[in-house]
Amino acid sequence: MLRGRASRLPLFLFFGVLFSVWLPPPQRPELWTTSRPWAFAIWAPGVQGRLLGSLATSPHCTACRAAGVGTQKKLKQGIASFYDGLTPLWLDVWGEHLHHGYYGPRPSGTEPAYNGSGGLEEHRAAQVAMIDEVLAWARSENEAQPRVILDVGCGVGGAARQLAASFPGACATGITLSPVQAKQAANLSLATQQQDSTTFEVQDALNMPEGWRERHDLVWSLESGEHMPNKTRFVSELARVVVPGGRIVVVTWCHRDLRSFENKLRFWESWLLQLISRCYYLPRWTSVAEYERLCRGMGLVDVRRDDWTKAIAPFWPAVIRSACRPRNFSRLIRTGIDGVRSAFAMVLMVLGYRVGLIKFGLITARKPAQTAGGASSVPLSSKSSAAAFVSQQADLEYGHAPNTSIGTSKHALIGGPLHRFSRPHTVRGTVIAAMAAVFRASLAATAGFSGQLSSLMLGSIGLVLALLCANTVCVGVNQIFDVDLDRVNKPYLPLASGEMQAAMAWCLVGGALVVGSALVAGLFSQLLFCIYVAGIAVGSLYSVPPFRLRRWPLAAACIIACVRGCMLNCWLYYAACELLFRPFAWDPAVIFLTRFMTVFAAMIAITKDLADVEGDKRGQVKTFASTFGCGKVATTAAIVLAANYLTAMLEGCLKGPQVFHMVPMVVGHGAALGYLAWSRRRLAAGGDQEVDVFYRRIWHLFYFEYLIYVLI
Repeated sequence: MLRGRASRLPLFLFFGVLFSVWLPPPQRPELWTTSRPWAFAIWAPGVQGRLLGSLATSPHCTACRAAGVGTQKKLKQGIASFYDGLTPLWLDVWGEHLHHGYYGPRPSGTEPAYNGSGGLEEHRAAQVAMIDEVLAWARSENEAQPRVILDVGCGVGGAARQLAASFPGACATGITLSPVQAKQAANLSLATQQQDSTTFEVQDALNMPEGWRERHDLVWSLESGEHMPNKTRFVSELARVVVPGGRIVVVTWCHRDLRSFENKLRFWESWLLQLISRCYYLPRWTSVAEYERLCRGMGLVDVRRDDWTKAIAPFWPAVIRSACRPRNFSRLIRTGIDGVRSAFAMVLMVLGYRVGLIKFGLITARKPAQTAGGASSVPLSSKSSAAAFVSQQADLEYGHAPNTSIGTSKHALIGGPLHRFSRPHTVRGTVIAAMAAVFRASLAATAGFSGQLSSLMLGSIGLVLALLCANTVCVGVNQIFDVDLDRVNKPYLPLASGEMQAAMAWCLVGGALVVGSALVAGLFSQLLFCIYVAGIAVGSLYSVPPFRLRRWPLAAACIIACVRGCMLNCWLYYAACELLFRPFAWDPAVIFLTRFMTVFAAMIAITKDLADVEGDKRGQVKTFASTFGCGKVATTAAIVLAANYLTAMLEGCLKGPQVFHMVPMVVGHGAALGYLAWSRRRLAAGGDQEVDVFYRRIWHLFYFEYLIYVLI
């Protein structure tokens, strides 16, 4: 039986890797709770860019670059949803401990020892043994027993209950991002009559309450550190909430330490970690050595580390065997896309451990005890060094350029401040629109292309670059003048988060304006140059005072509809005709697209405010969403877009095959209408948490329309 399972492992691994590479993690996990194959086409654009962005490295940790503020929010939502969905299954199969087991001789001298050859009960006992052995390893013989314990990333409370029971009179608090886990942990404590000694809360470990400062004797983190997007903030928070003289214990998945001649992991190692991260909602990986540097840099003492990779070796094969049982496997599949991905990632974890890339690391440290006067025993100079160290590490994690001689990765800009400053969804729409226009004009050329192919390619590249420059000017000016609103609505943007200064933003906007104008002036006619400049000017009126037309929702919608719908598509087709050296002539498809996209862009202008209601109200910016409510605005936009699609289908039927290709015109728009209706139902079911997902789906339909445009 085992031999048969082993023979299927290579195939299992192959499809696991393939699945992890080509299915990007959802922006919101609930998007994929039911699998729809046709949705792959919607998510396919940008997979390569997100993969490269995730592989961006820092000088000190070279697996995955730290996430920005907005990305951290989505990561936390993903982690919570992941455990909400899978915890009931794990609890039923493996019990209350959601962590590795300890196998082999036990240094504490406790018996029995486990080697992983037994059944599921032995593995559950090994999980209990893990807690005992970590405690025995971390604590010294004469160390005072903790009275107040904090379990960071408590799962369903198995470790918290065991820790509270290990120290009579102690009380333990467990925190988790998953409401399902917190509720289940409380129920289990009630069932074991430990409700008085354990409490559980839904809490972010990177932003624990101020009242918890120097409150806990033992701060315990068993396999939760790998989920923390900001390792510096994580260790800093642990050090903040532990009492002087108290102990911190962190047990976590890490990558191997870098060798003396290395400044980053090898490509295939980063790639393998990225595949695992996609499945388990993990941000950047780090090493035990980096944890040690963080602890020492923050002034913690008695810092020790260890590697227990060999001691946990039988665990993941046992998890795979339990998942392969028919009943468990069918239940795993029914949990949704997260369950399927986690099944594939099990094999990747085994591979990572076997090749020495993944390490099961332990780190412990104490906070220096206070002197008799109540002051910390750490010298003032050490405190200053620790503060500087934390500041430098935060700079590295958020993509800043610290004062260091070590260079950053060549991929550091992908997913970084410049990438977010350009607003990638608008960049994607601009590039797709430009390429579709050139392709459509080429199809419409009746006399053939009289120029050289190389000149067409260079002209197309210049066209795309000019439009990207115009896009940068418009979105850049918007961010510069709306930075106060963005601090509430879009804190992940570089100006709002402080990652980019206003002077740098103005330089980028000015440079883009000069480069874009020069490209258009050199490539196209004077008429197109004037329209190009006029489009930038009109787009800037959205935010630039004293006009600031975004204050009036109807004016804001008209500006976006005019620039993104009417001017862009007409200008693009005219420019493509000039690249092909043929006179401009109206094409029925161009007329249709201009009309269709003008309406569509107006609805984008309306729905973009759905997720910005809080900031708009604070900034006294009047929008349709803040005035009438998100639900009514979303419904109105969906109705208008549905009428737009129905009109397109009717136009295709009336004008017939003499003007349009019927299949893309009718069937394509019908499919888009169905996707729109499904998206609105998802918004109604998901409430406010689904608002930004609904807006992104509107953009997916925007991209899809250009595919139809090419085919009609």
